[in-house]
Amino acid sequence: MGLCKKCKIKDATNKSNKCVDCDREYYRQFYKSRKELGLCIKCHRKNSRDTLLCLTCASFAKRRQKDRRVLAKKDFLCVSCGQSTDGQRTECEKCWTKRNDRFFSLSSTAYLEGKCGQCLRNTAKDGLKTCSECLEKSRQHYKKKKHQIQKKNKDLKLLIFDHYGHKCACCGENNTLLLNVDHINNDGNKHRLKVKNSLGVYKEIVDLKFPSSYQLLCWNCNMGKYLNGGICPHKENI
Repeated sequence: MGLCKKCKIKDATNKSNKCVDCDREYYRQFYKSRKELGLCIKCHRKNSRDTLLCLTCASFAKRRQKDRRVLAKKDFLCVSCGQSTDGQRTECEKCWTKRNDRFFSLSSTAYLEGKCGQCLRNTAKDGLKTCSECLEKSRQHYKKKKHQIQKKNKDLKLLIFDHYGHKCACCGENNTLLLNVDHINNDGNKHRLKVKNSLGVYKEIVDLKFPSSYQLLCWNCNMGKYLNGGICPHKENI
């Protein structure tokens, strides 16, 4: 394709015979000029909103984006880049990390300025990083999605239980309510502090493809192992 026709330094990478940086700069200036003229960048009609798209184009783009994300989720593809996911998140590891790092960077900057770390606009509530409006939105979202979240977490737990035999590795107990995941190397407390909670442990087990450093124990055997210095009392009696 040859060199970029704009800077004549980097290799051209698209049909416009420009490099990535020059192409981005072109569209950046194009969008800026359209916004200053009060025109929609898509249909080029008059745009009274302080955004790049008019209301009609924004609604259409939102519907198309939603449809694309739904299809990606069904095929276990990343909703951002289209690469395969682990089946637990809607994004691949790379996109999830990138988005998280960007959000925490913006959130930290907003918090230092006394603004809400979530919407980055309103004043944060005293002693908190979020404003009252965002707190209420979070409550309503959890209330609406509560059963869906609980089912997803339960399915994740059962997936792990099934992989490790769905019974206690010591006494053979197979009642789901009496089983839990045990760290064979007795480092469970350190691990939970690192990943925040048990759900974090479950997600990491799936991400690591079910490592052999975990097993299932019933509550009695797990507590017995903890109180007996890392060995279940059942095994001492054998």
